[in-house]
Order: sequence, then structure tokens, then C-alpha cells
Amino acid sequence: MNHIWSWTWGWFLPLPPKYINKEFCQVGISNAEDCRAEIQKELKKKFTGKPCNILLVGVRGVGKSTLVNSFSFAFKNKEFWEELSKAGEFHHTQHRPGVTVNIKSFKFETDNGSFNIVDVEGWIGDNKPIRNKFFQLLLDGKIPWKTRVSASLTKTEDKMTREFQEVDPDRIIDRVLIVAAADAPIPNYLIDTMFVGLCLDNNRDDQVPIFGVLTKCDRVKDEKTLKDRKSDLLELCGAKNNEANMLSVCLYADAVAGKGPYKRLDWIDLPLLNFLFWVIRTKNV
Repeated sequence: MNHIWSWTWGWFLPLPPKYINKEFCQVGISNAEDCRAEIQKELKKKFTGKPCNILLVGVRGVGKSTLVNSFSFAFKNKEFWEELSKAGEFHHTQHRPGVTVNIKSFKFETDNGSFNIVDVEGWIGDNKPIRNKFFQLLLDGKIPWKTRVSASLTKTEDKMTREFQEVDPDRIIDRVLIVAAADAPIPNYLIDTMFVGLCLDNNRDDQVPIFGVLTKCDRVKDEKTLKDRKSDLLELCGAKNNEANMLSVCLYADAVAGKGPYKRLDWIDLPLLNFLFWVIRTKNV
């Protein structure tokens, strides 16, 4: 039986993964099975007739695919690791590791409802109007899953609007998770694009709740840097005084897929499940 986490840490890193997850384990629901049951109750209460769609937004290589797989392992409570999202899938002309090139939706079904975690290609470092328009249409449920993001961003705004006119209620985005890495500065253009997209969205009566996920925390060499990164992400999410809207966590590793049973770790499962419960429970403004 192996203990696993998303990024290797060693003697040169004073913050081991278990330490990073400790604070979240001490709050919220203390039992993983109870937390799974509460998530189902919230799905039944708030999302009858449609899934709860949770959009992951982040630059390349921050660990969105690893986050999807870790959510899956924690929520489904299976004996074997299941690699839903494969990090490093890329277009044959783009030899860049750690890139998801299409919009991908991963469905989690329960007896009381379902939710989708939607993973989008790592966003390039600019804030073009076409990118903002794409994000707006995605929020409105007009962009089909499996759409190739890079190809769509070569279109004009008018062409994109004409191509993606039909709203699918099952694709409307209900929550946004900004995923950032703790070992690098958080890019402002990503937040700018997101907020411009939200401001352009005049087709909704509600405001989509925004949350932050800070990955690669075990790569940070001191507690102050980790604290500053958390503070920056909270501020960029518009939740400076609400730490419940952010998760800083170490994740299960993609590399264990298909190699056999692994010991389940409560200090990974509980933060993930409590955060997922909070994300689904939060009301739209």
C-alpha cells in the first residue's frame, strides 16, 4: 500500500503535503462518507432536472487534470484509481506536455442528482476580446463539450456568435473554479478574461459563484509564501475575507493509474469533499 500525492516532496521542502491539508481537515464535515451524503442532499435540493456544472479555469500545467482525478477518487470512493482526465493530452502539432486541448466534461452521477466538472484548455497569456466572448458563450451553455478551444479562438466574434447560438440547459455553467499553482505568480490576465466574460454576460439573472484552488502547495518552500499566494488568489476571486471559497491542497497523483489498490488518505479526501460540498451548496447571487 502506497501513500501518494500529486507532486513529490523531499528534504528540501519544509512543508509536507499532510501539513498543507491539515487546516481544512479541522473544519467542516469530519467524516468522508457523511460529506458524500451531504453533497447528494445539496444536489437534490438545488439542481433538480439538470446537473451542476463546475468549470475549471487555469493556465497550462497548474494541475486541472490532476484535480479532476482527485475529486473523482475522493467522491466515488472506489478501491482502484480511475484516471478520468489525462494530463499531457495535446494536439499532434503542439508538442507541449500538460495541455488539455478540448473542452471536456466529467460526469459524477448519484441517486439524488449529478454534477459535471468541466475542464478547459490552459489559457494563453492574453486578453483578446475573442477569448472573453468565448468564455461568455461557455458560461451560457452555448459551447458544446469536446469543442477545440484553440480552433474556436481563431474565429471572429460575429462568426463565433453565429456558430454557437443554441443554449443547452444541461451545459449552463453554475460554478467557476480558478485553478492556480502556489509555486508561481498568479497571472492577472486570466482573472481579467474571466471577469470581462462575466460582465459581458447579459443573458443571465444570476451571478456565477467563483472559487479558487491552489495546487502544487508542496513545492512552496516556506509558510509565508504559501499564505501570500492564498491571499492573492482569494483577492482575485473577489473573496478576500471568505477563506471557505478557496482550497489549498495536495492531490492524489495521476501516475498511480492502473497500478493497483492504494490506501485512501483522509487528509486528502476530506479537504476535497468539504470544498466540493461548499461549492455545490453556495447560492448564486
